[in-house]
Amino acid sequence: MNLKQKIALIIPPIIIISMIAIFQIAFYIVKDRQVAWYIGFLFYWPIWGILYPVLLIGKENIYSLFKDKLPRGWDWILFGLPPIMVLLGTIVIRYDPSDLLTKIILVMTSFLTGILEEILWRGIFINLFPRQLIKGYVYPAVCFALWHIAPGTVSNIPMVSLVVGAFVLGLCWGLLAYRTETIRWTSLSHILTGLLRSII
Repeated sequence: MNLKQKIALIIPPIIIISMIAIFQIAFYIVKDRQVAWYIGFLFYWPIWGILYPVLLIGKENIYSLFKDKLPRGWDWILFGLPPIMVLLGTIVIRYDPSDLLTKIILVMTSFLTGILEEILWRGIFINLFPRQLIKGYVYPAVCFALWHIAPGTVSNIPMVSLVVGAFVLGLCWGLLAYRTETIRWTSLSHILTGLLRSII
């Protein structure tokens, strides 16, 4: 195992722990869950979603993660299942961002989150661990689920729903990225999932 692969395996727990701390510190300071949520993501996106992947695998490798390779057969189910599951889950748990500003911000951030999280939680791993089921697919799905504990600490959504839901979505997106060797389609599905959650 090379140094980049070791770093890729070590960093996810650091992301999870550091982001739990950041969300909690933000909430302690501002005493508002929604503002703390925004503050947490203002740290998460530039540091873990942009800087870390660029430093680890480089811009060229990040661009190559979006190669144009169409899903085949059952891959389309992996593409469509996450948005459908989140849509149904949103209806069941009656998640409702209460104000128009929140909905607008969630719609705008759906694009950013969909792309950056796919680079972070799928792209790095298919780049560094191609065709390695555990390290390239299962491990990042587990870490993606556990990462949701961080924003969950300041969210009104039940923690179990966030973590279990993220795990299932991570498995779908991870398998799609693993099978197609691209995050183009997982990013699109992730964006669509976020948009549906935001506008419903």
